[in-house]
Amino acid sequence: MSESAEITENMRQKARELNIDLIGAIPSELMDEFAGMEVNWDRWGTMKSPRDYLPDARSVVVVAEAAFGPTIDLAVRRRGGWNYVGYKPLELDTWEIGSYLQSLGYQAEVFPSHLSQKNMARLAGMGSFGKNTLLLNPDVGPYLRIDGIVTDAPLEYDEPVEADLCGSCERCLQACPTGALQPFEIEAEKCLVHQRLQGPDDVRYAGLLEQYSPRLASGAYLMCQRCQQVCPVGGIPPWERDGTTDPVSH
Repeated sequence: MSESAEITENMRQKARELNIDLIGAIPSELMDEFAGMEVNWDRWGTMKSPRDYLPDARSVVVVAEAAFGPTIDLAVRRRGGWNYVGYKPLELDTWEIGSYLQSLGYQAEVFPSHLSQKNMARLAGMGSFGKNTLLLNPDVGPYLRIDGIVTDAPLEYDEPVEADLCGSCERCLQACPTGALQPFEIEAEKCLVHQRLQGPDDVRYAGLLEQYSPRLASGAYLMCQRCQQVCPVGGIPPWERDGTTDPVSH
């Protein structure tokens, strides 16, 4: 077994022990084409290259977990920023994989937030883009949460799957409360999630915000999930249905 194959298999075994649903890897240079792209979702600026995080980057590890229910999109205001409570288990598991790579003597930069997470997962074969601009996984639809690690570890890489999971379906476009969606495109300023993140709330959407993105307290709200809720792709993942499917293979 080659060094890259051995490291990759051991990493996948670690993911199984942590009950991580999906894990994959891609060459770091695949993310270069997205560097410099403007990000206007949460005033981030522009996308970066993996080498901005780690000059000797060779690989990007993609960690993903299925997450269902409204509480996964609970946003809580803390120290001037929004924290997403439902993402914490994924963050902890990603730290564990990063620490494991470091224990092998490799560098690992966890949570590269200025890399395109959806494109990382797409390139790692975890799904394809839907008309709602979210990554759709065949098993769980749009309910996949994604994180990553930039590392200098040599790994075996996954291949993208360019499947059209939407077909002629346009349920998400029709269900969006503000009409923010066109096929595979979103007008961010109209999106209710964007409205809550950016603030102050646009008075034109006050009623829709309270209906689809209700405040639970002065510093807490649920993000709108309408385009996810109507998506017919996926459902309960196979490893939740019967417990027999290997959750880290795809």
